[in-house]
Amino acid sequence: MADLPGRALVHLAQTVNAQIIVLATRQGIARVLGTVSQYVLRNAPCPVLTVPEPAMDSSGLETA
Repeated sequence: MADLPGRALVHLAQTVNAQIIVLATRQGIARVLGTVSQYVLRNAPCPVLTVPEPAMDSSGLETA
């Protein structure tokens, strides 16, 4: 069931003949892509761009 969002994104990209898919990724300690991002990267009918979330400090402000 974890791959359902990925499947939905890939299906939609196929349906609308998408030129690119842009995914936000979470920056964990290991900086490993999640299951949805992995599924989309393996199955997308077009290029996929993954963009990491900005780093935040303890007050919730974006760091440089």
